[in-house]
Amino acid sequence: MTDLEILEEDDVPESVGDQDPIFAEKGCFVGVYTLEVDMMKDCTPADYDVIKAIYKELISGGEGMYNKFVGFLDDGEYWTALSRIESNISKGRFAQRLSRNLTTSMVPGYVKNGLEFIIKKVKQEYE
Repeated sequence: MTDLEILEEDDVPESVGDQDPIFAEKGCFVGVYTLEVDMMKDCTPADYDVIKAIYKELISGGEGMYNKFVGFLDDGEYWTALSRIESNISKGRFAQRLSRNLTTSMVPGYVKNGLEFIIKKVKQEYE
Protein backbone atom coordinates (compact mmCIF):
# COMPACT_ATOMS: atom_id res chain seq x y z
CA MET A 1 0.00 0.00 0.00
CA THR A 2 2.86 2.37 0.73
CA ASP A 3 4.79 1.36 -2.40
CA LEU A 4 1.69 2.13 -4.46
CA GLU A 5 1.40 5.45 -2.60
CA ILE A 6 -2.09 4.58 -1.42
CA LEU A 7 -1.04 5.09 2.19
CA GLU A 8 1.81 6.89 3.85
CA GLU A 9 4.13 4.79 6.01
CA ASP A 10 3.02 6.71 9.12
CA ASP A 11 -0.64 5.85 8.41
CA VAL A 12 -0.07 2.08 8.68
CA PRO A 13 -0.46 0.75 12.24
CA GLU A 14 2.17 -1.68 13.48
CA SER A 15 -0.45 -4.14 14.72
CA VAL A 16 -1.74 -6.32 11.89
CA GLY A 17 -5.18 -6.42 13.50
CA ASP A 18 -5.38 -2.63 13.34
CA GLN A 19 -4.39 -2.55 9.68
CA ASP A 20 -7.46 -4.28 8.23
CA PRO A 21 -9.96 -1.42 8.73
CA ILE A 22 -7.53 1.11 7.25
CA PHE A 23 -6.76 -1.13 4.28
CA ALA A 24 -10.48 -1.82 3.76
CA GLU A 25 -11.19 1.91 3.44
CA LYS A 26 -8.77 1.91 0.52
CA GLY A 27 -10.23 -1.22 -1.08
CA CYS A 28 -7.57 -3.68 0.02
CA PHE A 29 -8.82 -6.87 1.65
CA VAL A 30 -6.34 -9.40 2.98
CA GLY A 31 -6.75 -13.02 3.98
CA VAL A 32 -5.11 -14.73 6.90
CA TYR A 33 -3.37 -17.57 5.06
CA THR A 34 -3.84 -18.55 1.42
CA LEU A 35 -7.15 -18.51 -0.43
CA GLU A 36 -7.42 -22.30 -0.22
CA VAL A 37 -6.65 -22.57 3.49
CA ASP A 38 -8.86 -19.59 4.35
CA MET A 39 -11.64 -21.25 2.37
CA MET A 40 -11.19 -24.64 4.04
CA LYS A 41 -11.19 -23.26 7.57
CA ASP A 42 -14.55 -21.52 7.05
CA CYS A 43 -16.39 -24.25 5.13
CA THR A 44 -19.70 -25.72 6.20
CA PRO A 45 -20.08 -29.50 6.50
CA ALA A 46 -21.84 -29.52 3.12
CA ASP A 47 -18.93 -27.59 1.60
CA TYR A 48 -16.49 -30.18 2.95
CA ASP A 49 -18.56 -32.88 1.26
CA VAL A 50 -18.15 -31.06 -2.07
CA ILE A 51 -14.38 -30.74 -1.59
CA LYS A 52 -14.08 -34.40 -0.63
CA ALA A 53 -16.15 -35.54 -3.61
CA ILE A 54 -14.05 -33.50 -6.04
CA TYR A 55 -10.84 -34.85 -4.54
CA LYS A 56 -12.15 -38.39 -4.86
CA GLU A 57 -13.14 -37.85 -8.50
CA LEU A 58 -9.73 -36.50 -9.47
CA ILE A 59 -7.28 -38.81 -7.68
CA SER A 60 -5.98 -42.05 -9.07
CA GLY A 61 -4.66 -43.42 -5.77
CA GLY A 62 -7.76 -45.15 -4.46
CA GLU A 63 -9.43 -45.30 -1.06
CA GLY A 64 -6.26 -45.06 1.02
CA MET A 65 -5.25 -41.77 -0.59
CA TYR A 66 -8.80 -40.47 -0.30
CA ASN A 67 -9.15 -41.48 3.37
CA LYS A 68 -5.89 -39.73 4.29
CA PHE A 69 -7.10 -36.54 2.63
CA VAL A 70 -10.46 -36.74 4.40
CA GLY A 71 -8.69 -37.29 7.71
CA PHE A 72 -6.54 -34.20 7.25
CA LEU A 73 -9.52 -32.10 6.23
CA ASP A 74 -11.69 -33.37 9.10
CA ASP A 75 -8.88 -32.77 11.61
CA GLY A 76 -8.41 -29.18 10.46
CA GLU A 77 -4.99 -29.90 8.99
CA TYR A 78 -5.69 -27.63 6.04
CA TRP A 79 -2.08 -27.10 4.98
CA THR A 80 -1.60 -30.85 4.74
CA ALA A 81 -4.89 -31.27 2.87
CA LEU A 82 -3.78 -28.53 0.47
CA SER A 83 -0.42 -30.22 -0.05
CA ARG A 84 -2.28 -33.44 -0.92
CA ILE A 85 -4.29 -31.54 -3.53
CA GLU A 86 -1.07 -30.01 -4.91
CA SER A 87 0.85 -33.28 -5.09
CA ASN A 88 -1.95 -35.66 -6.12
CA ILE A 89 -4.01 -33.50 -8.48
CA SER A 90 -2.72 -29.90 -8.85
CA LYS A 91 -4.31 -26.81 -7.43
CA GLY A 92 -5.30 -25.59 -10.89
CA ARG A 93 -7.15 -28.74 -11.88
CA PHE A 94 -8.83 -28.93 -8.50
CA ALA A 95 -9.83 -25.25 -8.69
CA GLN A 96 -11.33 -25.72 -12.14
CA ARG A 97 -13.56 -28.51 -10.88
CA LEU A 98 -14.38 -26.67 -7.67
CA SER A 99 -15.43 -23.60 -9.65
CA ARG A 100 -18.32 -25.61 -11.08
CA ASN A 101 -19.48 -26.57 -7.58
CA LEU A 102 -18.58 -23.45 -5.61
CA THR A 103 -21.07 -22.21 -3.02
CA THR A 104 -21.21 -18.71 -1.58
CA SER A 105 -20.38 -20.09 1.86
CA MET A 106 -17.02 -21.30 0.51
CA VAL A 107 -15.92 -17.79 -0.44
CA PRO A 108 -13.75 -16.21 2.27
CA GLY A 109 -15.02 -12.96 3.77
CA TYR A 110 -12.17 -10.87 2.41
CA VAL A 111 -13.00 -11.96 -1.15
CA LYS A 112 -16.68 -11.12 -0.62
CA ASN A 113 -15.71 -7.74 0.86
CA GLY A 114 -13.44 -7.02 -2.09
CA LEU A 115 -16.18 -7.82 -4.59
CA GLU A 116 -18.70 -5.72 -2.69
CA PHE A 117 -16.22 -2.81 -2.66
CA ILE A 118 -15.77 -3.06 -6.43
CA ILE A 119 -19.53 -3.28 -7.03
CA LYS A 120 -20.11 -0.23 -4.86
CA LYS A 121 -17.45 1.74 -6.77
CA VAL A 122 -18.90 0.75 -10.13
CA LYS A 123 -22.44 1.69 -9.03
CA GLN A 124 -21.19 5.08 -7.80
CA GLU A 125 -19.48 5.66 -11.12
CA TYR A 126 -22.68 5.02 -13.08
CA GLU A 127 -25.23 6.70 -10.81
